[in-house]
Amino acid sequence: MNTFRLACVIEGKGERSALPVLLRRIADELTGYTIRLEITTVHLDRSKLTKASELERAVQLAAHRAGAAGAILILHDADDACPVQLRAQVRDRAAAARADRLISVVLANKEFEAWFIASADSLKEKGYVTGVTDLPEEDPDSVRGAKQWLSSRLHQGTYKPTVDQPKLAAVFDLQEARRNSRSFRKLWREMELLLEPWISPTN
Repeated sequence: MNTFRLACVIEGKGERSALPVLLRRIADELTGYTIRLEITTVHLDRSKLTKASELERAVQLAAHRAGAAGAILILHDADDACPVQLRAQVRDRAAAARADRLISVVLANKEFEAWFIASADSLKEKGYVTGVTDLPEEDPDSVRGAKQWLSSRLHQGTYKPTVDQPKLAAVFDLQEARRNSRSFRKLWREMELLLEPWISPTN
């Protein structure tokens, strides 16, 4: 089995364990279990993402951890910023810092947890959420306070990112999230680009 090294620049403690789970699920589906993802993470606070030199420092560290043949994925919450504009800024700065590396930038709009909301029906079927689990009337990506939305519906009560994020990342329906979330579709496309050499035309 081939191994592909990917260093992820992330902002939250929950993503440290949840994102590798999610990315490996996507990679397995895209490649038919023919690639092994070796994932490392670099922490960068959301408040530092737009500060001079902070992103560049994180990208340099990610490049070191990914190795010469590895790639970099920057995943942050857009929060209240325009995801298109912010992504363009981050992408250009990251590319300038390491033009020799394959770098993908994905901004969860507005939060990582919006992808769980986008697949709420699957979480209800699996017994993780209860109560009203219909998608919000607005686009799931537009929900501000996704953690609170989940807290009001989880069986065990308050949503705890370090505990619940990796757990839900392992079980939510990827295709349901793709249908309902534009930002999740963006993550999916970026993974397709990163893993293109290993994706069979039949997958």
